[in-house]
Amino acid sequence: MDFIIPYIASVNLNATGFQIGLIFSVQVIGIMISSLFVGVLTDKVKSRRKLILLGSFGRGTAYFILYTGIILNSLVGIGIGTFSIGFFAGFFWIPFNTLIAEKSNKDHRSHAYGKRDSAIGRGMLIGSILGFIIFGVSIGNTDN
Repeated sequence: MDFIIPYIASVNLNATGFQIGLIFSVQVIGIMISSLFVGVLTDKVKSRRKLILLGSFGRGTAYFILYTGIILNSLVGIGIGTFSIGFFAGFFWIPFNTLIAEKSNKDHRSHAYGKRDSAIGRGMLIGSILGFIIFGVSIGNTDN
């Protein structure tokens, strides 16, 4: 979605460069805010999996908000969705990294994080390829 948001914001919504930059900034602000207390919450909660689940469902809902903002041509809706994606990312990644640290042997922890990052990279590559194909086909099939 990162490549299509500026396109939609500039072409469909005539957003300024400042507004487009603000949309991307609110995602970082969201994760900064949630990180302030999710780290403490992760230490206090018995089941980190519940926080990961909350983060997963929260991000899923945030993408739904983002898509709704795109469909309704609402810059505010896109901003709220983007903020929510960042906010719930903290609920996912902080407990997830804690789980990796707890479940892996300290002598092999870097390998575990490397495998995680490798899987993320493969997912981003495949997702980007599919996203660009869908984007290209949809642009090619629309009447101007």
